Amino acid sequence: ASGKDAPQQLVDLLEEKLANGQASALTHLLLANRKLVDNDFEQAVGHLELAHRLAPSSPIIKNNLALAIVRKTPDDQEVYKRAEGLMLTALQLSGPNAEMLDSLGEIRAAGNDTMGAIECFESAIGLDSNRNGTRKKLAAAYRKVGLSDLANIQERMIRESLPSDSGSSVEAGSAVEEASDR
Repeated sequence: ASGKDAPQQLVDLLEEKLANGQASALTHLLLANRKLVDNDFEQAVGHLELAHRLAPSSPIIKNNLALAIVRKTPDDQEVYKRAEGLMLTALQLSGPNAEMLDSLGEIRAAGNDTMGAIECFESAIGLDSNRNGTRKKLAAAYRKVGLSDLANIQERMIRESLPSDSGSSVEAGSAVEEASDR
């Protein structure tokens, strides 16, 4: 379940732990994830920084913190460097991980390291070929460096992964968007 789907009772319990000074890294991570779903990057970063202090070896916290700080402060090269460092450490801790490679690719793309982003997205797809969201990002990165033939292949792979009864081209287009979010 996403942070937005968290039952109010769970949110109340987490906030009570926080108010009583009993917040664990998991408490902060769960509250941060809810803030990320709501695009409240300021508060998400605060919770993730606290979670990171409490559990500095958690690759999941490092992953979420890296993405949150880049989304909170776009166009800041120091933020990109920190985020990339967090992600490289997370990958060392977790081993090969498609989700984390996708995150590192997103960070590199945002920091204008398009070739580095391509490398990450390709590696993520190599680990999990069903990642249409990663394929969409990879296609955009390929187009950015003038490799439209490779972008077309990724877009075709997304289309081929969709149900064959997509209907009209308008419906198929929205289905591509929906599938690319997976």
